[in-house]
Amino acid sequence: MIKGRFIIKELREVRKLTQEQLAEKNGMSRVQILRLETGQNQLSMDKFISLCRSMDYNVELKLLSRTQDETGYYADFDYKAN
Repeated sequence: MIKGRFIIKELREVRKLTQEQLAEKNGMSRVQILRLETGQNQLSMDKFISLCRSMDYNVELKLLSRTQDETGYYADFDYKAN
């Protein structure tokens, strides 16, 4: 399980979607989206990818093209790209 709350919330806000709209696009409730965004719930990688796709964000491409810096960490996502 992953905590994708920051990515999901940032993407939703950049795409100018409400929690209700994102929930509807993904067969979820607004409360489920709220809980994901606030870290109350975790989501599977499959659901994370599905949510990103529903916002026209190619997360697979971003994950595959990421490179580690000298500390071994990956750069942050560019939410506005795509």
